[in-house]
Amino acid sequence: MGIFGNEKEEKKAVAPVKSDAPKAVSETGIIPGNILKKPHVTEKALLAGTKNVYVFEIYPKATKRDVAKAVTEAFNVEVTAVNITKLPAKNGSKKTKGKAGKKSAIKKAYVTLKEGSRLQLI
Repeated sequence: MGIFGNEKEEKKAVAPVKSDAPKAVSETGIIPGNILKKPHVTEKALLAGTKNVYVFEIYPKATKRDVAKAVTEAFNVEVTAVNITKLPAKNGSKKTKGKAGKKSAIKKAYVTLKEGSRLQLI
C-alpha cells in the first residue's frame, strides 16, 4: 500500500545544469566577491593610502593569494604585496544595558599596489 509513500520511485538521470555563478578564486573555493568585506577606514589606514597601501577587512579563511586575486578582479589594478593581520576578539570592551559586550575578531589585509595605481574607496 502506498499510504505513507513507501513505494519506491525510479531515479532518472539528470543532466548537469550550467550556471552563471562566479568562479572560485583558488584552492580554498572562496568566491571573489566574498573575500573583501569592506575597506578598513582608520587614521592609520588613511595615512597608508598615501604610500599605495590600502586596508581591507577580509573573510577569515582567505589567504594572501585570494586577496590579491580579488583586488585585481574587483578594481583592475596590479597588486605588488599583501600582508595579513588578525585582531582577536575582546570580551567586556563594550557595555550594553549593564552587561559586558564582546568585540568581534577581524582579519585585515594590507594591499600594496603597483606604483602609479590608485583606488577610489572614499
